[in-house]
Amino acid sequence: MDNFKEQLAYFISKSPDFFNDGSLPEIDSKHQGIVSSAYDLLNSDFSIEKLRNWSGQSDMGIKRKFNSFYAAMVGMKDYSWLSKLMSPIAGKVNSLMQGGLTFSMHLDDIAIIESIGGKDLLVDNPQNATPGAADYPLINGYSVSTRWLRYIYLLTRMRGKKLLSNDEVWVDIGSFYGGLQGLVKKYHPSARIILVDFHHQLLRSYIYLNTLYPGSQHFLPSEIENFKDFSEMPEGSFMYVPVNDYHKIQSHRANLVSNFFSLGEMRREHFEGYFNSSLFQGADKIYLVNRFVSSPFFEKTYDTDITVKDYLNTSRKQEYFDVFPVNHYLSIRRNMFGRNYFRNLSSSYFELIY
Repeated sequence: MDNFKEQLAYFISKSPDFFNDGSLPEIDSKHQGIVSSAYDLLNSDFSIEKLRNWSGQSDMGIKRKFNSFYAAMVGMKDYSWLSKLMSPIAGKVNSLMQGGLTFSMHLDDIAIIESIGGKDLLVDNPQNATPGAADYPLINGYSVSTRWLRYIYLLTRMRGKKLLSNDEVWVDIGSFYGGLQGLVKKYHPSARIILVDFHHQLLRSYIYLNTLYPGSQHFLPSEIENFKDFSEMPEGSFMYVPVNDYHKIQSHRANLVSNFFSLGEMRREHFEGYFNSSLFQGADKIYLVNRFVSSPFFEKTYDTDITVKDYLNTSRKQEYFDVFPVNHYLSIRRNMFGRNYFRNLSSSYFELIY
């Protein structure tokens, strides 16, 4: 099934509740907006070009070439006075500053990945060669973006820590368009991979992964209950589980369960539904990357009060814990206490492996 629109129509036909995610109880405001924007896009001009980059989310890449000297100069200077005097070009100045800061961060991220043994993964997995990728310039010879560097780093850690092998089962909660799953599949072709997310994200994942791996078996929402446990899935297959169907798999057995970034964005009730489930806590290994404090008092980022303390589990062996280093130096222009400027994130992220 090669045609984009055919894949889209097929996935929706196999997803009975596809257009009902906006009415899910306890959905946080961030994801309410993303779901709403996704449905608007699906009803207008959804295409392969908007598989990963659209109004709701993107790969967060830069679209012009920078050298390190230019990036350093842009990152150091305060152009606020210029913005006020020359408002017609203020937007372009801001764009240049953001691009320079992002370029510098990408250089840091690449160095970090190389330092833990991931250079070969950067070389072997150019972002521009994947479905729906934008045409971003090379950085230090690598085709990457902010999000792609996250995925390469996570893949490097999964390989180094031997978190998945042979025909084992990996469940990832919050998979976006399936970029990390596509990478992991390349190096673990027999793994059974289960993606949990909103319907529109699973649609993106299905189109992306089916394009990359058309010979693999892809089990869609209406087929989830065909399997009493993940071990019954054929080797090398994918399963796409909508968030409202998580209860159908929460008693299944997995070798690895992961969540990157989104547990800390959920309201507490939703967080606990995943984190305390037997699937999550019964897994052989757990891999997490989330915010130390989801909503700091000075900048209430999300509709939740979750902190790193909520992820701690004294009954399990802690294999690794540290600050998540990739994208750590991300600086975004935003308003805070009435002043708009470039700032680091209000809370950094931790990386935890049980």
